[in-house]
Amino acid sequence: MINWAARLFAREMDDALRPFGLMSGQLPVFFALADGKPLAQRDLAQLAAVEQSTMAKTLARMERDGLIQRTPDPKDRRSAFISLSPLAEERLPDIAAAVAAINARSHAVLAGEDSAHLLELLRRVIKGLTDTA
Repeated sequence: MINWAARLFAREMDDALRPFGLMSGQLPVFFALADGKPLAQRDLAQLAAVEQSTMAKTLARMERDGLIQRTPDPKDRRSAFISLSPLAEERLPDIAAAVAAINARSHAVLAGEDSAHLLELLRRVIKGLTDTA
């Protein structure tokens, strides 16, 4: 059921984000960089819980589409800091509003405290799957 809901959610997000040149799989990067603090690729991969190779492809697409920019790391010539481009920063309010609207729509069918309870249960599931024993 979680996988089914995730696919439906991703489809809705992709449809809403397409006009901004963004895809749902890029949202973790987009929102991780939204505060203006540049991050290294390895940090973004860890935050998004994806492999380095997956993050490299995601960043390459985002750079191609003008959504991010890279600044060389002065301490490590093999590394760069990633930040949102001015274009992405300009689109940030509209993208955040589109994401919020889909979140609101997905939670509208839940009564009272069910929305908060669902999120807490999902946090526990994620913690259970990411904690190493």
